[in-house]
Amino acid sequence: MKNKLILSLLFGSMLLTLPACEYISQFRQQEKEENGRILAKVNRAYLYQVDVPKSIFGSAGKDSSQIVKKYVNDWVYQQLMIQKAKDFLPKESQRDIGRKVKEYEASLFAFEYEKELINQKVNYEVTEDEVSNYYNQNSSSLTLAQNVVKGRYFFMDTNNPQADSIKQWFKKTTESNILKLEDAGFQYASNFSLKAEWLPLEQFQVKLPVKLDRPQSFLKKDKFAEIGDSLRTCLVYIEDFRSKGQVAPLAYKEQDIRKIIVNKRRQEYLQRIKKSIFNEAKNSNNVEFY
Repeated sequence: MKNKLILSLLFGSMLLTLPACEYISQFRQQEKEENGRILAKVNRAYLYQVDVPKSIFGSAGKDSSQIVKKYVNDWVYQQLMIQKAKDFLPKESQRDIGRKVKEYEASLFAFEYEKELINQKVNYEVTEDEVSNYYNQNSSSLTLAQNVVKGRYFFMDTNNPQADSIKQWFKKTTESNILKLEDAGFQYASNFSLKAEWLPLEQFQVKLPVKLDRPQSFLKKDKFAEIGDSLRTCLVYIEDFRSKGQVAPLAYKEQDIRKIIVNKRRQEYLQRIKKSIFNEAKNSNNVEFY
């Protein structure tokens, strides 16, 4: 009688276990279909094909199979280290890690949400008037941290048949002369820049065969200079110069000002959003303080 009871319990247990096993099998099959084939398993953690970044599978010019293999090995090592850490670290440390993970997850969600809102709602276009107004109102804080120069240059062979004409065109950059210089530049120049832009002095000096001595005093005498040797001549024209500590030219700071204006818009928009979300939750009684 006792044996019959045991057999009956075992048989009943098997009947209960079979549906559970079948359910688990179906669940694993569904999971596999959704996530792709399993690449690795460490204890109860699985790495599926869908977990591997698509860029790794399509790495151009590289053996993707080796890259995937490295990714899998790194994942396995990471999982093993996590397990070792859980076995080794005291519960207090593990709770602290869990808290940090939750905080990071929350900040990541908030960051991505804010980024999407900003991309959709904040205007990134900045007009010339806005740049000019900001410059005029804040010029005292836009001082130079280094000397800057506005100049242009033209390298050519010293025995260039058009050398005299090029010098005359270069000294006076009318629209007509610019067109002539561009044509001559493509024919004769080894390097040239006809659009004078503000640059740090050291950055401009690097482009020249020799350094200009005291460019500020150079401006007072003659804005044009020829530098070079018997083989190559470099024509240089300095339109303007500003010293370290002076107010920066508007053109030199324009891009920075545009970034400042857009960033200010972003900050103001985020403040409005935070205030709106907070008030909405408070009014709907979703937030309580104790």
